[in-house]
Amino acid sequence: MAVFKVDIEKVLGGEYWTNVYYVDVADLASAEAPALEIVACERAVTGDEVTFTKMRISDTIPDTDIYHTILLAEPGLRAVDTANLLALFNVVRVDFSANVGRPSRKYLRGILTEGDVAFNDIAPAFVTFMDDNYSAPMLLIDELCDVDGDTFEASLTYPYVAMRQLRRGNKRRTAPIIP
Repeated sequence: MAVFKVDIEKVLGGEYWTNVYYVDVADLASAEAPALEIVACERAVTGDEVTFTKMRISDTIPDTDIYHTILLAEPGLRAVDTANLLALFNVVRVDFSANVGRPSRKYLRGILTEGDVAFNDIAPAFVTFMDDNYSAPMLLIDELCDVDGDTFEASLTYPYVAMRQLRRGNKRRTAPIIP
């Protein structure tokens, strides 16, 4: 088995970002099915104004040219009023813990609306929504692992609004990240 990187690109209002996951599979071709399951988990909690543009599956060996790009062009599945959507630097943080090492953190954008938060707290009902529709289904993907190939044993949705910059400096990403 080998660890492959799954990079999922999204866009909202001309702003691009990605989330990175890892899967432990036999080869590049067998990484596609779990990668699509990961996309489905993300889409289930992401606002319908966000477009999943594409994903790239690649090996984790530096300076190789082994990858496959899959075009998605699919919206998030959660119906949200864009006028109430919080800025993209307001994220939901989900921690996935493996048997050894630090937890892997995922910062999900384009998810939170004004109705989902009270000051800095995420509403308990929304934390449950995230656990039921993202965290728990992700743990059911057998191939999902951390960068070292260790499988995840538990997950936790952080109950406070997390802040995560889109990138360093003031350079907006107005062009796709995955070529």
